[in-house]
Amino acid sequence: MRYLKRYVVNFASIFPQPLRKILYKLSGFKANNSEIRKNVFMDVPDNVKIGENCFINREVKFNVGFSKKDKIELSDNVYVGCNVMFSCVSHEIGNSEKRAGRNIYKSIFVGKGAWIGANSTILAGVNIGEGAVVAAGAVVNKDVEKNSMYGGVPAKLIKYLED
Repeated sequence: MRYLKRYVVNFASIFPQPLRKILYKLSGFKANNSEIRKNVFMDVPDNVKIGENCFINREVKFNVGFSKKDKIELSDNVYVGCNVMFSCVSHEIGNSEKRAGRNIYKSIFVGKGAWIGANSTILAGVNIGEGAVVAAGAVVNKDVEKNSMYGGVPAKLIKYLED
């Protein structure tokens, strides 16, 4: 059933929004009054939770990997720009024969009202605080404080935002 849900959720991403919502519902994936644009990919839809009234733009990828316990969770009112990658998967550093060692999995959490800018990458184990902004193109490898703006590669604090 897990693979059928994966197929339906990802296949649905090519259809217009009204049909997509129907296919999500039939597959058991909860979109919670959120708008999910075309070509959004989820490798394990059961491990992706999207809160109420979120907006997920085109070409976003949710990569949980083979972990059964780790997940990607977006709280309510989260906005995600085009081409964002959420990846719960990393690797230990191996020896010189093969630098990408054993897989490491860690969950990702995005707090209420956060905005993730286009072309950003959110890496394994990151928590993004409520009301935070991740600037376009950022690579986030550490937690983001609430009501703050982070940007760059790797992402660093740019400024604190008004509540």
